[in-house]
Amino acid sequence: MKLIAPLAAGIRGAENGSVNLVLRGTTTPANYYADFEGTQLLPGTGVPLDSDGRLIAYVSALVDVTVYSSLGTDVCEFVAGDYDAAVEVISPSFTGIDYTTGASGTQKPTNLEIVLDRWLTSAGAPDFKVLFNGVPTNLSAAFSTTFFNVKNYGAVGNGIADDGPAISTAQAAATSVGGGTVFFPPGTYRITAAIPLAANVAWLGSGGMSTRLAVDSAVSVGAITLPANPAGSISSVSQMWFGYINGAAPGVYITYTGASSGEFHFTDCILGNDARSETLYAGVGGTSALKTVFTRCFMKISLTAAQLLINSGNARMIVRDCDLINANAVGVTMVDCVDNGVFEGNRFDWSAALAGPGIKYINIAPVTGSVVVVGNNFAANTAMACTAIFNSLAAPYLDCFEYGNVFGDMGSSAPGCTPYGYTTDGYAAIGTARQYNGHQTRMARTETLGGVAAAAVTVDPKAFGTSIVARTGGVNLTVNANKGSFGDKWVLHITNTAGVAITVAGGTNIIFDPGVAPLPINNFGLAEVTLAWLPSPAGVGFWYQIGKAVLS
Repeated sequence: MKLIAPLAAGIRGAENGSVNLVLRGTTTPANYYADFEGTQLLPGTGVPLDSDGRLIAYVSALVDVTVYSSLGTDVCEFVAGDYDAAVEVISPSFTGIDYTTGASGTQKPTNLEIVLDRWLTSAGAPDFKVLFNGVPTNLSAAFSTTFFNVKNYGAVGNGIADDGPAISTAQAAATSVGGGTVFFPPGTYRITAAIPLAANVAWLGSGGMSTRLAVDSAVSVGAITLPANPAGSISSVSQMWFGYINGAAPGVYITYTGASSGEFHFTDCILGNDARSETLYAGVGGTSALKTVFTRCFMKISLTAAQLLINSGNARMIVRDCDLINANAVGVTMVDCVDNGVFEGNRFDWSAALAGPGIKYINIAPVTGSVVVVGNNFAANTAMACTAIFNSLAAPYLDCFEYGNVFGDMGSSAPGCTPYGYTTDGYAAIGTARQYNGHQTRMARTETLGGVAAAAVTVDPKAFGTSIVARTGGVNLTVNANKGSFGDKWVLHITNTAGVAITVAGGTNIIFDPGVAPLPINNFGLAEVTLAWLPSPAGVGFWYQIGKAVLS
């Protein structure tokens, strides 16, 4: 309420006169109140003034005031009420300036005009609207065309109701307007059938374990399917958990269902990692010409013989900065990737395995596209040997390109973590090979074989860029090696403390320079030779000495 101060003070010349109150800029009579509380409502036309030209009148709007004398002549006209710049605002919600100190901060005086202008600046449109695609739009309309809360479509999120139909309805609403964000507030959303992830739709949870999409089915079904979406489409899922409610029906959480050409991105998601779902298969499987990207995801299962990720056919899988953990006691392959895989900056852990055919962290069989493995950490196993990267092709003509990886204990003997493994040692004939990719991490790794007194020793240049052999007994020594990859280089260093001069000859897969072979090494002397792997057209190959040997 606003007191009309001039009338309350009295207007000279209007003694026993009258006043008209009309709404600002109109001829519509305005009401006034005789009390501040607004309990005595009175009409504002022809209101009499007392002998001092006074009237106690409160208004709740801007009014035009016309004051008349007792003879009906116009004494004066003015506007009364309030406007936004004259209304002071002191609030913890807005920044103002202290009148005395000039300090700026919340709970300091500002005015309503500034507060309202700040909304206009923030929203971009007047009348409490926001600019949506350049058009002033009510907030409710703007949100309803971009943000689809599953609870607004009937989802409950209590882990009891079947929320699958409501989730599908919310996604259909997003699809009908060309795409949008399907939002999941915190809760456990029970589903009994897998839900296809539509093209150009983003699923957004409330973070980690807060938003749980939990499968409850008597048969094996997934949580999400990746359908035959069109080329150029991108669908995403962020900050959600996938698993099972009852653990009674092991199945794949995310599956391909068609020859999709779209992209599917999973970011900050959790697969498994609870008592009921850790016993289940938490994988991606199928054959499709699509692209699936996992970023900062946590995947943990315990099921015997289960794999975390499967990528077959022409699909492209990219896994970055993820934790992949299999807590199962029996070691099998963790990831199967045929072609076009990229694994970067991940942490692989199968250290809980105690028995089995042997751990393979990443199994590859590249036919049409190489697999890239960069900057990963492969945990060692204290109970059994594991292999970080395994090529299961009998005669591979493609391999992986890898560098900057850490392989457990940096040793090649079991238990530990062997960097590279193969169905057979070697590659297809060079004439049929499309590409030989490099194992770059081996260059920074050194193996040391000490106390060698036997007539022959076998080294591992496939996994190490440098091999150091300490000869402590015997005379002649034969060095054998496994096969390498095209373009690999390797340094062989031999020290001799046998008490006598020795000679070193090349054995399996090694050919020293005929001009200096066998290598002679004096007692307390050394030899260092650099070799390169050169495959032959027939698929055979050798480590050939390049350059001159260092002898002493």
